[in-house]
This record gives sequence, structure tokens and C-alpha cells, in this order.
Amino acid sequence: MSSRASARSIDISGLEVAALVREISVQLGGSYLSNIYSAGDAQLLTFGRRDEEKRLVISPRLGAWLTKRLAQRSKTTKFTTSLRGELLRSKLDSVSQLDMDRVFLFAFSHGTNKKELVLELMPPGNIILLDERRKTIVALRDVRSTQRKVSRGVVYSPPAQVRLSPDRVDQETLKSMLAKGGSMGRALGKGISLPRRYIDEILRRSGLRQDDPSLQNDEKVGEVAGAVKAIIEETADPHPCVVKLNDETHLMAIRPTTGEVLREGATLSELLDETVRTVVTEGEVHEETSSERREEEYRVTLSRLNVQLGQLEENSNRLRERANLIRSRTSAQGVVVDLEGVRELIPPESLKRIEQESSPAAIASILFDLAKRNEFEAVRVSEASASVRKRMEREVRLEAKGRPKELREPRKREWYEKFRWFYTSHDGLAVGGRDAHSNSILVKRHLERDDVVYHADLFGSPFFILKSGRGQTDEEVKELAKATVAFSSGWKTGLGSADAYWVNSDQVSSTAPSGEYLARGSFMIRGKKNFVSKNIIQISVGVDPDGRIISGPEEAVMKHAAAYLTIIPSREKTSETAKKILAELRKAVGDRMTFDETVDDVLRMLPSGGGKIVRRRITS
Repeated sequence: MSSRASARSIDISGLEVAALVREISVQLGGSYLSNIYSAGDAQLLTFGRRDEEKRLVISPRLGAWLTKRLAQRSKTTKFTTSLRGELLRSKLDSVSQLDMDRVFLFAFSHGTNKKELVLELMPPGNIILLDERRKTIVALRDVRSTQRKVSRGVVYSPPAQVRLSPDRVDQETLKSMLAKGGSMGRALGKGISLPRRYIDEILRRSGLRQDDPSLQNDEKVGEVAGAVKAIIEETADPHPCVVKLNDETHLMAIRPTTGEVLREGATLSELLDETVRTVVTEGEVHEETSSERREEEYRVTLSRLNVQLGQLEENSNRLRERANLIRSRTSAQGVVVDLEGVRELIPPESLKRIEQESSPAAIASILFDLAKRNEFEAVRVSEASASVRKRMEREVRLEAKGRPKELREPRKREWYEKFRWFYTSHDGLAVGGRDAHSNSILVKRHLERDDVVYHADLFGSPFFILKSGRGQTDEEVKELAKATVAFSSGWKTGLGSADAYWVNSDQVSSTAPSGEYLARGSFMIRGKKNFVSKNIIQISVGVDPDGRIISGPEEAVMKHAAAYLTIIPSREKTSETAKKILAELRKAVGDRMTFDETVDDVLRMLPSGGGKIVRRRITS
């Protein structure tokens, strides 16, 4: 049995739809539709500008998800052309679900003109565009049956739901459902609109089996109703995974109490994208067959596993440090338990136990148990990484028909590589935020007593930290100021120069003055600001002796790069700038070093906006 769920076996339930609706809403809510492409029955919707483009798959067979893999195809169907004419340049106002059923609702507006795109997953599946009176404008498939009609000009009526929506299940409805007799599994399967995998999970949580008699006492019926409610609540904070249950592979929004978890992901979209791993074509889903594509996908998986492994190890260390601190401060007078910095690592059930505990020793014990859980998970991830690497080597060797191919160990990334970073000309480490979220993480988790903090005198600026910067040189001050303005909104707006300032770490606070509010990623600066004026907005991008893409002020990059380019803001697309930079750097380093970085690696090191190359240099 393959550890990968095939595209044909994917069965999206109403619970997965609920989780996907939340993901899509967060990522695309308020975005403008820039284009629609045909992919067989599926449609590929793109939002935003090309250099910041997000893509959404709407497939009547597989569901709706955010994709990084689905290819745009040149062939356009009549249905896609109709959708383009009705929806292009419209704003996606909201994404919702119809009664926890397998129906997505996408609400669009263009001025006062409102439309709704409906995705139905009930076989054979359908995509329907409605006007503001809910009349059908165009449908992928016309429906004419005794139950309903879907055709141009007809008011939309959803598919009939013959089973009860899970969010409407309570003790009374369950009693009525179970009174019909038969086994528990059969009664729940016929009564609740959920697939077998979730019915099994409900029964396991209630201490029941599929073949148990359906007539139960009030207490047991209450347990079943509670299990249904708990599963629905878990989808609000999902744990997406691919699970093997009874020799079948399924995609689930929650982690079941039994079964083998084959894959986990941060989002259901990520798992769908990796599970399908396809180009959707006319009526079929085909696996990519090129050895190069498969090798790249293996490398992406290995990179993701390495990041996950590093995060688990970091989480375990943080939990152990806090547990030791709590235990060491135990005294006869008691102690106020401080969970700041580790609270987000504690599952709700463990947090509830901690809140009920009065003993610091018992709280420390809970944190130690969580640290062990992270360590156990790290071992599992490490084993998965070794297995993936072994499969990659075998598959690439077979595809190459026995010809050996050098496969490098994926490079272990440092903690600061999740942020913007560079080493100064005096070898100091400078780390900056990429957005409001990473600004917040950087300052709250990584700002230490001897650090110095930089910020541009502009709205839309990253925070940059010079680690151990209390003894910074004049050159480092200029370099940090240049980096801060280069990665600020000043780049996208095309400014030639901008001011920045620096403060000591103890001048930065996450607490707003009384009666005021600090937005996410913002901090209060108290005391004197040390301004650095008229910093030229430009950066240099190069490759260091280890083959890593680096970027920052020219004075810093020239010391650490084997070759580099200097760019200034321009209206060119960021992706085009990245391609030019990568091509020139490859040409510059030639055969002198191993250089496997990609366009995506270059994009991560660029400001938000395109650039024009003004200088080129080989340093060694």
C-alpha cells in the first residue's frame, strides 16, 4: 500500500470543507480576481499581481484549495471564458459553506454588482455562477431532475441533504435516529452526513463499536452527541493529516485516535496540493513523470521535514527550560507560574490541566511531558526524512537508468533564515522581519538585552535587530539603517532615500499606553531615537562561499559574497528581477563552487518589488 493517497481516493467531507473555507478566507478574503484558467473540469483562479500572485483551484471532483503546483494551461473552455467575462477584476468578499455540506460558496462583488460562485462536490460535481437574485448565469453542468433544476435563468436550489448535518446533532435527534434499530454504525452512518472514517472516530471516542446495538441509555447517547460536537469544534483549529485506516488512505481535518498518520501538514490546502501532485487535465488527474520534477518534490519534502524537525527540537528545549525555571522557583510562599513564550506550544487540554493545578511541581511535570512528546515526534520526523531520502535516491537512480546522480544532503537552515538577515562588514548578525507576524516573533522571541533595534521612519517598515549590537561600529550603524529602509515600503513606492533610527532593546515594549492599541507586529518605542538620515535605498544580492543566496547593504555583502549584484527599485516584476539575478550569479560563479539555489531562494532575499541591476562584481 502506498503511503501517498491517490487523487482518485480523495473524499472531501463537510468537515474538510469547513477547514478549507477558513483557510481560503484568511488567505484570499478581500483579494481581486486577476484571471481564470481551464484545467479540465477544474478552474484555476488567480488573485493579485503576478509577482504576488495567489492561486485557487476549484475542482468539482476534489474540492477547493490554495495551490503552488497546479500548472496554467493554454487551452480555455467555453465555461472558463464565460466565468472570465462575469468575474474578472471582482473582489472576493467572503467564502462560506452551505449547512456543513460539501458545498463551497464564493461571494464576489464589482462595485454594486454582486455574484456568487457555487462549488458542489456531490457526484458528478458542479460549478455554478449566480447573480444577486440567485439566478443561474452559467453552470458547468445543467441539471434537470425531479428534485431540482440547474439551468441559465433558474433560481438556484442546493442538492437535497438526505442525512442530518453534523452541527444539528443533539441528544434528542440522536435518540430519534437510534430508535430505528440496527447497529450503532449503521444508524449513525444513515443518519449523520459524515463519511465512515468520522463515524468510526465518533464511536471510538464514545467507547462503542460499529456492531453495537443502536438502542443506548441516555448517558451513552449524550457521550455520542458530545463526541460529534467535539469533532466539529476541532475543525476550527484543524490538525490536517493523511491517515491510513483499515488499509485505506484518507485525508482528514483532525488527527484520529487510531490509524497510521502518513502525512501531516500546516493546512489542508498544503496536503491536497502534495497529495494530488498533478496537472489537472480533461476529466483525469495525471502524475508528473519526469525524474527532475520528482527529485525536486522530494527535495522540497526533505526541506520541509528538516524545518519541522528544527521546530520540534526548539519547542522541546523551550518547554524544558520553562519547566526547570518553574520547578527551581518553588517556595513555601508559592510562585506565580509564567507561561509567556511557551503558551502557544501547549495544547488546549494540557493548558486546562495547568490552570487547574496549584502545585508548580505538577505544572513543571506537565511541561516536561510535552517536551518529551515533541522529542518523540522529532524522532518520527527524522525517520520519515531518512525514508524519503532513501526513496528519492532509489527513484532517481531508476529514472536515470542506472546512471549515478549526485544527491546532496539538504542544507540545515539556521533559525535566522526564516527572517531577513545578513552579516555586517564587522561580522555582526543582523536579522529583520518580513511582515507584521514575523516582526512580532522576532522582537518577542529573539530580542535580547545586548541587542540593538532598527526601524525606518516610514509606515510599513521591518524591525531589524543587530545581535549583541551594544558595541556596534559606525559602519554597522550605516549598514543596518540602509537595510531597514531598503526592505521597507520605501522600495515599493520608489523612494531614493529614507531615514531610519536605532534604539536599545530596553526601549522597545509590546505594551501600549493606557487607552491605546498596538497593531500586530507593532511596538512602542520609549526614550531617545538615534536617527540615521538620508539612507540610499538599494541592496546587493550575492552568493556566499557556501552557495547560499545573501542580500543586504553593499558594504556588508561585498565582504561575504563570492559574487554579487547591486539593484535599485524599479517597476519590473519581482519574479523577473529574481530570474535575472539568478542567471547572472550562476554565470559569475561558474564551476568554482556548488550553487543549487532556485528563483524562490532569490525571491526570499529581495524586497517587495522589482529591481534594476546597476552594478556587478566578482569578489574572489
